Amino acid sequence: MKQKQNVDRIIEEGLMALGLDVQAIGYFQKEGHILHLKRGEHFIFAGERVRKIGFICQGKLTGYYLDAKGNKRSSVFFTPRLRGVASDFPNFLSGEVSELNIEAIRDSLLLTCDSRCIQALRETSPSFERWYTLYLEDLYIRSVHMIRALQKPSTKACIHYLEQKSSDLFSEIPATHLANLLGIHRNTFIRLLRELHTT
Repeated sequence: MKQKQNVDRIIEEGLMALGLDVQAIGYFQKEGHILHLKRGEHFIFAGERVRKIGFICQGKLTGYYLDAKGNKRSSVFFTPRLRGVASDFPNFLSGEVSELNIEAIRDSLLLTCDSRCIQALRETSPSFERWYTLYLEDLYIRSVHMIRALQKPSTKACIHYLEQKSSDLFSEIPATHLANLLGIHRNTFIRLLRELHTT
């Protein structure tokens, strides 16, 4: 009983930290499902139809694809402070199959809701509709920053740009995973980051 109360408290605090109001929090606590993911477990697999999102109350997840050699290549990260909600959003919005695998890189606690729940609250709660719109706008801006970073002429310039535009990546995500995002070795990433900070 005590453990359940602790989980409920973490869920409620996590939803509050995302900026959801009391009505939305109560609704998602009633309609949503608590999901515990151990490190290495998946929230979404590539190829499955995306019908759910996960409010992240604890932990870290990455969205990745497999390259031509079958290696995992991270393309997005999710933590309570970074995005805060896990899903393959373009395909969640369109109802199509996911192009990403979303995997826990730390033990994680999520409150999951399906597209029906989200749509129902959007239609009945103007405050949630505003929150949802602002969230998608932030998601779009972050995506544009990532695209522009990857268009930089060098990896060092890419890291510098990301530090300027998405500094929370560096405080939230381990260096190994950031290096994987950029397609370089962890030691190379750390060396380039050190060079940026000493010039």
